[in-house]
Amino acid sequence: MLNLFGRRKRLYSRLTLENLRSKMIENNFSKAFVSDLNAVLRERKNKTGEKEFQKSLHNLHYSLPKEFQDENTALKFYLKHREWVEKEINNLEHEIKLTWETQAEDLQSPDDRVKKVQLVVRQRISDTVMEVLD
Repeated sequence: MLNLFGRRKRLYSRLTLENLRSKMIENNFSKAFVSDLNAVLRERKNKTGEKEFQKSLHNLHYSLPKEFQDENTALKFYLKHREWVEKEINNLEHEIKLTWETQAEDLQSPDDRVKKVQLVVRQRISDTVMEVLD
């Protein structure tokens, strides 16, 4: 049992803001988007503490981070990063072979701009977390 907790602790220790930022830059995320996303994640880490922050990232599993459930936050991201979000929507449609609308069916906002940001954030943060943990 101790080995399992030690393994989890080592996994969690990889989930740092710097490791996430580096992996996002490596994966050609917009630098401005990464900076703004990092600010949102840093705020969460400051509120919850490092261990809880790492645990929440580890447990995302393609769910929407709570900060982006707020439509105002998501809309601000869309308005500021529209070009990159739209590019990622196209990439997701190509990668997953489903329209973005189908991929976002579970998202509740009536505003497509909000749904697009929520879809991109949900997918790309989870992908990045998985890459950092590999």
